[in-house]
Amino acid sequence: LRLFQLNNIIVEKAEMTNIVWFIRDGLIAVLTENKALNNHPLNSILGYFTSNLGYESLFTLRWHSVVIGVLAIAAAMRIARDWFGRRAELVTGLLITFSAYHIPLSQRARSYVSLVGFTLLGFHLGYRAVQTGQKRYWLGFVLVGVLNIYAHLYGIIAVGVLGILMAVLLWQKETAPSLQIKLGQFWPLAVSLSLTYLLALGLYLPMWHDTASVAGQNNIFRQSDLRHAAQRSLWEQISYPVYETIRPFSLAQDDTRLRLDDPTFEYGPLDNIAILAENRVGFYFALFTCLMGIITAWQKLRTRSLIIIAWLILPFVMQGIGSMVLPGAYFRGRFLAFVYAPYLLLSAIAWPGLAEMLSSQSKFSPQLRRIGPTVAFAGLAFLLFLNLSWLYTYYTAAIQEHWPDISAFINQNRLPNDLIICGQRPQTACVFDMATRTHTTVEELEDFITFEKLRATRTTLEQPGRVWVVLPHLTPKQAAALQEQLPTGHRWLTGNPDYVQMGWWLSDTRPTLADNLITALKFNATLSLNQEERFRNEIGLAKIYLIRQQLSDAEAALQAARQSAPHTPAAQTALAGVEEQLAYSRGIVQTPIPLPPSAVQIKRNYGDLARLTAYEITPTRLGP
Repeated sequence: LRLFQLNNIIVEKAEMTNIVWFIRDGLIAVLTENKALNNHPLNSILGYFTSNLGYESLFTLRWHSVVIGVLAIAAAMRIARDWFGRRAELVTGLLITFSAYHIPLSQRARSYVSLVGFTLLGFHLGYRAVQTGQKRYWLGFVLVGVLNIYAHLYGIIAVGVLGILMAVLLWQKETAPSLQIKLGQFWPLAVSLSLTYLLALGLYLPMWHDTASVAGQNNIFRQSDLRHAAQRSLWEQISYPVYETIRPFSLAQDDTRLRLDDPTFEYGPLDNIAILAENRVGFYFALFTCLMGIITAWQKLRTRSLIIIAWLILPFVMQGIGSMVLPGAYFRGRFLAFVYAPYLLLSAIAWPGLAEMLSSQSKFSPQLRRIGPTVAFAGLAFLLFLNLSWLYTYYTAAIQEHWPDISAFINQNRLPNDLIICGQRPQTACVFDMATRTHTTVEELEDFITFEKLRATRTTLEQPGRVWVVLPHLTPKQAAALQEQLPTGHRWLTGNPDYVQMGWWLSDTRPTLADNLITALKFNATLSLNQEERFRNEIGLAKIYLIRQQLSDAEAALQAARQSAPHTPAAQTALAGVEEQLAYSRGIVQTPIPLPPSAVQIKRNYGDLARLTAYEITPTRLGP
């Protein structure tokens, strides 16, 4: 499941930054740089070496995440068996094997899955060290802890949580009345934790400047997080990290991968079930399962359930302390991925535990003994069914989208001054995936069609060049329009015959890159899915015309944009900006400048970014 379609799964923004900023920059960058905390060093090292053994592909950049993800399954099953028995071991294996959270995590060129895997493995080794006192387990605890932190900085919290849990287990194990004897049992743990943090610090020393500046809040994230925190009530500040961490475990609102919320688009026959898995149904059902696991564990194994519950809660406490020390501390739910470990274990004992609870009440109602196993089986089956349905849609999308094929075709045929843009549906993986696979810049239409970007690239735009328009997530109507309106050779569509999902077309009939971009925007406006996307293309046309001082064309494009503009603040702001620029441009062209006959015109260009038009005047007298 984790290897399936590994090369076809879309590339996300975080993956792209890790690959482009570090792995492709060479071993020195991997070991010494940590721009915006986007270098997950262990992931980068493994990805770098395997990609340089032969050739780079998404498979060679992601394989280690698959391996760590599978090791996590083994560790989770072993912990479940030691703590809750063989039945819990089987259920744990089923849940994590078919987890629609853990599988995508195991397919990213990032280290989030390492937080899960190394935390589970660290807990197992630490527990064995406490039980046996053998040095080899303490050594394993140290090595896995170092890997956890070197995989991701939030491993610092994961190792700290495990240290607290091991301390509790050591305290419970020693029954001697002497406090001195009890405290003596903590030396192996204290030494192990000290070694873990010191070794991890040593590995981060070569990149300490980048790491310390960002971790110390000298970064763009601090202002954003402080602003958002100021808008939340005290309860919201407490609940926000919990919700953002727990939510992905049940797929709720995970719309960055699949566009299930878009009624104009479809993947396959299980879309509606996948929507249930991704919306509040999936979230609340999975949350109910975890809470039920807490109840059943408390009734049956109170001491061990306390350890698991503490394991679940402590990361949030430590994150809260960190936020108090560094107000506005940078937090993202995926950084606490290791919370999934206790969440999984509690979910695994929930439904079997409910069956036992119902059976134990048979003296009040004999029917409960028969109903209990049925209810437990149905709940567990429904949980697995939600996960498998989402995964079916997830893999259907990977098969239909054909990102490797599109990227390979463009790579083979693009010219140096060609422009690649994503023509529709903003906030998709189009830019990140295409940029990674083509080793070049790919532009999101909305980001590229800005006055700043157009001015900066004006010289390039006026040179010969073609425009590749990539159209992710086509509707059947759009696919038909492409086939009807574009001449043969200008389009290439892929997907199954009944529903063509992906496409691109090449604008190459005009003399300059700007001309071809205008052609592309005009066609995209007619092909648009909705009013908002039509507006994006028409306002883009107005901006290009303004940059080229084609004021009549700019006025016509602006008028079309006014008619299609959605009633949103962003659209109104965009309109106002273009209207202001148009008025300014007309003023420059029409305003007469009275000058004496002796005036000599001077023109200066500054790096193709600014042009100064001036007049040198020999004064006969001083004047205003």
